[in-house]
Amino acid sequence: MHLGQSTDGYRLILANNRDELWDRPTDTAAIRGTARRWIGGIDVEPGKEGGTWLGVSENGQLAILLNILEVQKPDAKGRGFFVPNFLTGEKTVDEYLADVATEHDLYNPFHLILVDLSKPTLCVKTITCSHNTEPITHSYSDGYVSCDNSRDITKPWKKRSVGEKQFSDIVAAYGSPEHKADLVERLMGLMNDRVRHLPDLVLAEQFAAVGRSTESEFFKQRAAVSVFSPEVKYGTRTNTIILVDHTGNCSYIERTLKMPVSVDKPDYSVVELSFKIKV
Repeated sequence: MHLGQSTDGYRLILANNRDELWDRPTDTAAIRGTARRWIGGIDVEPGKEGGTWLGVSENGQLAILLNILEVQKPDAKGRGFFVPNFLTGEKTVDEYLADVATEHDLYNPFHLILVDLSKPTLCVKTITCSHNTEPITHSYSDGYVSCDNSRDITKPWKKRSVGEKQFSDIVAAYGSPEHKADLVERLMGLMNDRVRHLPDLVLAEQFAAVGRSTESEFFKQRAAVSVFSPEVKYGTRTNTIILVDHTGNCSYIERTLKMPVSVDKPDYSVVELSFKIKV
């Protein structure tokens, strides 16, 4: 994510990958809600319908959920409602994070990123919640913010470090509305890069901690920005770009892997939606 101060460029540029099991039923991005409209895809898996990993509202709230690679409790509550509840509610970023912090032990580990685009100065905060530890928050007002599935947001997997540098280079060259087509094309290219960034000691430590082999093909596949693991029917299913200019115009571009997956020649659908954020 890039938070821009110059009125010549975008106020916010977000590139997000969703890695998920191929068989998990999902509805692609759409404009949802009535009183508080928002854009995002949603989970339609039985028992978890309505949750999501990413969304932005017409009132200026944006939320991103990332799961942390750690041992999972089978009886934990679903995390997917953190995003839509923030987008459709009336609580500030600080109020919402305080609520999340008080009940974080009910959930499996996660990072939650919240953005308030309705204020003159951008407010971006993250919270990291893991088993048997106190929640950790970070605040940002400009520059670059990135996150992955690592335990500690300050200790990234190697692909995140490499990807952030590539992202910043793309934004520096094409990060203004007049270069929108080039910006989108290059960000999509970055998000679909299958180059494996190894060795990665942070990723290896987390894999070993959950009992997975660091010699496996799956481990090597997870070291790429774009994960493609047909053996276990898992990988990067959705690429999303959100662009918000300084007058509140919001573009939401989503590229989604079509199901069932053709392993030899994957096919994708693309949705582009827009509305004006109330700033």
